[in-house]
Amino acid sequence: MRSRATTRERLLEAMDRRARVSHRRLITELCTDLVGVDSPLELRFAKDVVEAHQLVRPLRQVPFFFARLDCYWPWFGLAVELDGERYHKDRRFRDMERDNFSAAELGIETLRYGWADVVGRPCDVAAQIAAVLHRKGWSGRLARCPRCRTASAA
Repeated sequence: MRSRATTRERLLEAMDRRARVSHRRLITELCTDLVGVDSPLELRFAKDVVEAHQLVRPLRQVPFFFARLDCYWPWFGLAVELDGERYHKDRRFRDMERDNFSAAELGIETLRYGWADVVGRPCDVAAQIAAVLHRKGWSGRLARCPRCRTASAA
């Protein structure tokens, strides 16, 4: 879909015509739930971190110089980058350059999370993001989700 070779609608229609489709539920969620969610990791972040804890919603897949920011709160100067399982070591250096430029020149703070963070400890991730958002002026309140284990996430 990102390359515009197909659309969400065409993909859903094609799945409807087939009795068996691997990962049907996940693909359906990716196609229907959230605009700007491009991967299973981004879907879990949107649902288990942002929505479950009622964080202010970020903009998604924001063009940023020569790349895109996965999640961006421009009104708070915060970006979150989600590094999936297939993340390559050489990309880390390019991303480090972008993060450093963003911080030094534009005042954008970048937090990075991987699959183990988002899936294994979404409440802690939400608490970290909320702490940065509060420091930068967010007056909202972090909600507890059913998975919250610690009082620090309340």
